[in-house]
Amino acid sequence: MQENLRRLRERSATPTIKYPPASFHGPFFKLEEVGQMPSRSQSVAPLLPVSEQMSATEEYYRQQEFDYEQRQRDQYRHQQHS
Repeated sequence: MQENLRRLRERSATPTIKYPPASFHGPFFKLEEVGQMPSRSQSVAPLLPVSEQMSATEEYYRQQEFDYEQRQRDQYRHQQHS
């Protein structure tokens, strides 16, 4: 226990960095306008109808499910041969 106390005193005796006091009366940053938000007609990404968005999402999840099932089958086969 005395050894632990001695180590603690040694660690606390190491000099700590004292930073100069800072004012906390903000503001801490400056907001600047960098450009205007594009209107819908200037949008970069085309807007898809909901039906097309859904089919793309469904296709993605179908592919994920297929890949998962394929990995499961491969893992099962590998276990059977081991």
